[in-house]
Amino acid sequence: MGVKSVMFAGTGEPLVHKRISDICIGAKDAGLDYAFTTNGVLMLKNNSIPKIGLLGATWIKVSLNAGTKESYAKIHRTDEKDWDLVWSAIRVMVAMRNTTLSETTIGVQCVILPENAYDMENLAKLCIEAGVDYLVLKPYSQATFMLSHTYENIDYSAMREYLRGVVKLSTDKFKVIYRGNAINEEISKKHTYDKCRSTPSAWCYSMADGRVFTCSAHLLDDRFCIGNLNEQTFKEIWEGDRRKENWHLMRDEFDIKQCRLNCRMNHSNKYLHQLIHAPHKAFI
Repeated sequence: MGVKSVMFAGTGEPLVHKRISDICIGAKDAGLDYAFTTNGVLMLKNNSIPKIGLLGATWIKVSLNAGTKESYAKIHRTDEKDWDLVWSAIRVMVAMRNTTLSETTIGVQCVILPENAYDMENLAKLCIEAGVDYLVLKPYSQATFMLSHTYENIDYSAMREYLRGVVKLSTDKFKVIYRGNAINEEISKKHTYDKCRSTPSAWCYSMADGRVFTCSAHLLDDRFCIGNLNEQTFKEIWEGDRRKENWHLMRDEFDIKQCRLNCRMNHSNKYLHQLIHAPHKAFI
């Protein structure tokens, strides 16, 4: 098998890496599509032009969990000046994308929290002004082993009508993507499938130290670690015994009650569950 695409994101800010431009060039030379989820603060070189390689990405999604400077500083636990820095960087990225041959899609995503929920109309208007392609509104999902429980059990019921209204700000060039199904699941607190069929097949996650995990919701759990890129090639890891052991774990033993509701493989698992239990729906 061959890797087709990579996303730079994860347990830290990917643009902190001092050789991120070299990594982008290497990915492009290897024939990979690559993308970024970033906080946006470090997108520019010397606060003036995009770092080399960024506008070769398939997409760049800026995590901006706020609609105002004040809530941004509080939620991101940073200085208010970073709000202006991020928006300046976004505008430069969009302008450079539009005046070059770059086809990079540039978007913003926001995790809906009690502190920012009713500022989303303002955030959408800022996105339109900056010229980004889309805004994603998604719920907070409590990770299984997360130490913080500050936002656990958020009640999204009262917010839904307002958030649906923000979608009306979509235009021909800008889309508000409201993750309504994910929010409904956070309200119901139930998975809509019986087991995870995506792990360890649909994707994997490489840590900064080289370890490869088959699920980002279970990082540091040895049952999901299938090797280390400093010791083996990716092909050796992907075709190795530890991945086979993980496959048997997921098929025969693992209880998804140990999993968060809206993981990255949520939609894949819904589709695979449907193929097994109601395959005719794919043709309706």
